[in-house]
Parts: sequence; structure tokens; C-alpha cells
Amino acid sequence: MSSSENMAGLTVGSDTCYFAFWQAEGGHVPLTAILGQDKLAAKGVDGVRWIDDHAEFPQFRAITWEDFATFNAAVVKTALYESLVAKYGSLGVAVGTTTRVYAGLKIVAVDAKPMAGGLTGFGASSPSLARIEATWIFQMTATGTP
Repeated sequence: MSSSENMAGLTVGSDTCYFAFWQAEGGHVPLTAILGQDKLAAKGVDGVRWIDDHAEFPQFRAITWEDFATFNAAVVKTALYESLVAKYGSLGVAVGTTTRVYAGLKIVAVDAKPMAGGLTGFGASSPSLARIEATWIFQMTATGTP
């Protein structure tokens, strides 16, 4: 992350989003893989069978706020947020005086809303006249441990 005042930064390719506020559901990024099941079915065969055949990380939600000098800038960045769905990137989260970086993060979905009125306090830029409040759904990959 380029600024010590941001709580988190999301990088996908050459695009980076710096969040003044970050909160993961459950308070952390889940790093324990769980056993996944696949459905086995064949055309013309009655019944369904399930097989436990892979480990996967659970999806998790995170809420972010990012501030902007103008409302138009927030609207433009909202389009970028939406273009990141189904892509992979890395996430840096400030925890105390250290930053944890999670590589191999899949962006499953995002619900981003540009809003008039900037942020104040820690992490807010100046001038801040608009913001994006977003709810993300992420999923780590098998290579995504910090």
C-alpha cells in the first residue's frame, strides 16, 4: 500500500484501489480450506451422487470505503470496481504497524455505490467530497496464504 493512512489496498493487474476503511466479515480473511463436494450425475440415470474431492477456501464478505475529490471520480471508479469481478489480485491489509499481503484473491462479486459527501478522519484525503461504499465477496485460492 502506498499510504500509511489507508487500511487496505486491492491490486488487480495495473489497477489499485486504496481503502480508507476495510472490514472483513468475521474480522479476518479466512485462510483455512474446507473440503468441497462435486455433484456426479449422468444423463438417463436416476439419482445424484456427491464426491468429496477437493479443498477450497470459503467465500467471505468485506465492506470498504474509498474517498474522492469529486462525485464524477467516484462514479468512474465504481465502473472499475465492477470490471474486477471474476479476476484475481492481491490484497494488502494494515494490521497495527504491519501490512499483511494476501496473494491469489479472487473477486467473486461487488456491490458498489458512489455517494456524495466525503470521509473525514483517519484515511480521508483532502479535499474529500464523494466516496464509494462497497460490499465485496472474495475467495482465497490455494496459493493465497500470506
